[in-house]
Amino acid sequence: MDTNPQTLPPPVNTTLPLRYFAYGLVSLAVFGAALPFLAQDALVQHHYTHHTVALTHLVVLGWITTIILGAAIQLVPVALGVPLHSARLARWTFWCHATGVTGMVASFWIWNFHVLLWFGSLVAAGLSLFIYNMARTLRKMPAHDLVSIHLATALAYLAITFLAGEYLMHDKLGMFSPFGVLGAIHAHAHLAAMGWIVMMMIGVSYRLVPMFTLSKIQNTRRAWMAYLYLNMGIIGIFIGLLLQAAWLPIPVLIAGTGLSFWLWEMLAIVRDRKRPNLDGALKQARVALAHLPPLFLIGLWLSWPRPSLTFWTAQGQTSYGVLAFMGLISLFIVAMLYKIIPFLVWYHVYAPQVGLRPVPKLTDLYSERLRRWAFGVYLAGVWSTAGFSLMGDKLPLAFAQAAAGLMALGIGMTVFNLATPMIHIWRHHDCPLSRWLKGGPSAAMHGPLHAGDVS
Repeated sequence: MDTNPQTLPPPVNTTLPLRYFAYGLVSLAVFGAALPFLAQDALVQHHYTHHTVALTHLVVLGWITTIILGAAIQLVPVALGVPLHSARLARWTFWCHATGVTGMVASFWIWNFHVLLWFGSLVAAGLSLFIYNMARTLRKMPAHDLVSIHLATALAYLAITFLAGEYLMHDKLGMFSPFGVLGAIHAHAHLAAMGWIVMMMIGVSYRLVPMFTLSKIQNTRRAWMAYLYLNMGIIGIFIGLLLQAAWLPIPVLIAGTGLSFWLWEMLAIVRDRKRPNLDGALKQARVALAHLPPLFLIGLWLSWPRPSLTFWTAQGQTSYGVLAFMGLISLFIVAMLYKIIPFLVWYHVYAPQVGLRPVPKLTDLYSERLRRWAFGVYLAGVWSTAGFSLMGDKLPLAFAQAAAGLMALGIGMTVFNLATPMIHIWRHHDCPLSRWLKGGPSAAMHGPLHAGDVS
């Protein structure tokens, strides 16, 4: 596994992204702990319930978006080669976002849209600060490239996604929207998933995957084709879902074409790598991307015009959401966190000590064995949860609860393993919790770190 901190440039601020990561991991842990007890609402009946909406926003805003915000603070300056515009704005973004998301999830839980409006506006304020901060950072580039264009596009989709969310919140109070409720919600969800999250994943992947594999982009034209087709597909899917149009399969096919070009380019980059063996985190990212073909087929099936909503279509939508958010996106994010979190902790705690005393490798900051077990348990949990949610109430509730429990166990193992490196920061600052954890794994017993340390 790559353990060389020089594979990533020095961070501007080590502790600021870790705040986002800590909140995101807590959100994921809360989701995992709650899901088995809410399987009746969230998995085996139609997904438009207040508990399901609360859990969905906990995952999309509390877990996925928070992690992306934190990673962007560290990785966007690295990817673009320019400094972050303002660390102060990034701190304000965190507090607005964390407070607002917590309140939003609670508001959905009690189904109170008057309270939701206040907390949703706080999240919107935080995301506005983030978009402004990133836009000012992008402006520092002398010339824009494939990565910066993808990031700018993702920011535009983020803004549109939250404007759509504000529209839906106000509609709950005023009931003025001409669009169907489920169509508007699904359009909003796809804009968030494909426009904001997947577009950001693609943009960052063009910089991180070559960096971690010692490779380079193989075909720029192919990457731009992926960008063009995906954007046409996203816009078409959004409009088609809003209108519940019969032509919806067409933009789904177009988006699938764009994603196929991206996968093709990722495979070409990996094949051309100078590093012979992929480490565990990159293999996990590869499994995450393997979810794209089945997701495309399920999405195409769900988009096919029908006279009315059937049982299998409704439950298929739930399975589709589980595989998209917990399979493709979450697995990819976790894989990248195994690269980013140990690096930030190592740089903050041990970089000043290199040459003065023995320091650990990056992989010594967490358990590789636990990572493998957590990955296997989590993957089995995701697919069994998707399968049993497709069956709905045709099977006993215990099946869905057991599957959700398996996914929750994988989540718990993953969160614990990713949080372990942060203990080193607590020890470094000698906080009370660190003194209680003094009997834990040694932080430095593997000899000095050299620039070429690779296992």
